[in-house]
Amino acid sequence: MPKSTRPKPPRKPRRDFPLFPHRSGQWCKKVSWNGKQRAFYFGVWSDPVAAERRWDAEKEYLLAGRLPPSRTTVPAVQTEAGEFCTVQRLCNEYLRFKEQLVASGELKNSTFVQYFQTCALLTGFFGKERRADDIRTEEWAELRSTLARKVKAATLNGYINRIRGIFKFGTEQRLLKQRMEFGQGFKRPSAKKLRQEKQAGGRKLFTRDEVLRLLEAADPQLKAMILLAVNTGLGNNDVALLRHGHIDGDWLDYPRPKTATDRRAKLWPETLQAIEAIDRRQPRDPKHADLVFLTRTGRPWVHSREKEPGKVETTVYTNAVALRFGKLLRDLNINGRRGLGFYGLRHTYRTVADGALDQPAIALTMGHVDSSMAGQYREEIADERLERVSAHVHDWLFGE
Repeated sequence: MPKSTRPKPPRKPRRDFPLFPHRSGQWCKKVSWNGKQRAFYFGVWSDPVAAERRWDAEKEYLLAGRLPPSRTTVPAVQTEAGEFCTVQRLCNEYLRFKEQLVASGELKNSTFVQYFQTCALLTGFFGKERRADDIRTEEWAELRSTLARKVKAATLNGYINRIRGIFKFGTEQRLLKQRMEFGQGFKRPSAKKLRQEKQAGGRKLFTRDEVLRLLEAADPQLKAMILLAVNTGLGNNDVALLRHGHIDGDWLDYPRPKTATDRRAKLWPETLQAIEAIDRRQPRDPKHADLVFLTRTGRPWVHSREKEPGKVETTVYTNAVALRFGKLLRDLNINGRRGLGFYGLRHTYRTVADGALDQPAIALTMGHVDSSMAGQYREEIADERLERVSAHVHDWLFGE
């Protein structure tokens, strides 16, 4: 085998020198940081005097578990060729930014989990210490080829979109010195491939008989959720975040959490009765006291939590709506179609509601944005139109 061309690390200038030579070409020190050992870098091998001087200036902060003012949130790697951003640093900065959006309610926890999984893929495939702006086009092609063998085209499309977004963020934040060129080998799946995959998976719709069977077999909370989904097109996250304040008499006024788009719909008597029949659970957190649905442990049905506070990598995401509904599908043997789940009820509502022949009213009930020119001028949709949409779907489900 050919000998390694990696330079041999130098010896310490003296026995009590506080730093050690790291393979990256820098003098390094590992410090206990929030219960774990974390490496900090202080300068290139060729200048141990400057590296020790920086350590002396920063050690009071670092040993106390705080970052000195001169450092960014995540230290950059520096070599004799200059400073550059690692894949790990890029991912950490990106996830920290997305965490802020979750905290402000601008991003769903489930979406954050997808970003985290994408970052884990990048660091696992390229290595944490890999220079982020030095990844070659043939390596991107290899990553795509590896993913394409393991996941569906739609999932591959999502990974590629998120990865491109991460590197665009790095360029705009000036973490990367140049824009990443992914090459033709990292292109998204074609629209034809996505359509073929969707057709092979079958329609994500429930029949009238299947919905009635689900309602008959569901427990009180899940029954109310199913009725809300078929009555108004609510999805998993929608029902989990629904508050009593969103229900005004027999009307639902509930801006869509995903987009903050207005949503208004007429509630059926069966839906209101099902909500009234729910046994109230004691919330674990007082801020969840007004939620319509709580699990037996007092948490929202869709939530995330960090096993270790302050550590993104320990975040656990729970979608109890999908889990409980999936079990009900299996119990009733309504699980033969790939991808069929609670969100399929929203697909079903939209498909049936189209028969009311009032697209603007249907869009308002679902919280969809009308980006057409007519939508820019339309100020209001009369409740009578929303009632007709609701009655049309009700007749489909409960009529003769």
